[in-house]
Amino acid sequence: MGYKVLTINDSDLADIRSLREHLITTSKFPELFKDVAGQSIPNDIKELLQNPKFFYHGSSLLFIWLGFLNCVIEGWFQLRLRDKLIENLIGTSGSQSENTIKLKDFRDCVFHFQKNKKPLYSDFIYDPGLLKWAMDVNFEFEKWFDYYFTANTLPRSEPQYEWFQNLDKHR
Repeated sequence: MGYKVLTINDSDLADIRSLREHLITTSKFPELFKDVAGQSIPNDIKELLQNPKFFYHGSSLLFIWLGFLNCVIEGWFQLRLRDKLIENLIGTSGSQSENTIKLKDFRDCVFHFQKNKKPLYSDFIYDPGLLKWAMDVNFEFEKWFDYYFTANTLPRSEPQYEWFQNLDKHR
């Protein structure tokens, strides 16, 4: 698969652990959303528009989750971590994917007041497929960090990657 082996020093390891803590917090939101809204995060927001619980509580959790996910992406770029599967979703620090840029704009609109601006978050949240993309990004980060801290090595090998492809069956 051609994954690049990273040389990690103690300082980098502390930073990677810190980013992992952000991911652990981020990864709790989809389950909280399910508890509050009574359903999993769907692939398309239109599915949620029929659910009154979504408007009262689920939307806030969804927005916060996406903001946290953006934080993890920014940390990934800042630490210059590399993984082909993740890069296919988010791009690289020098060439971020269109969805990554939309997520950053969304996060800025949710967490920073912007006078006389339309709610740009609607451009993100109503774009079909972006919630699925966000779930995929979250899942790939979980797999990467699980592997990194379990195997304590990079890269993923073919047999180990097969286990990750079936990870959701084991949860």
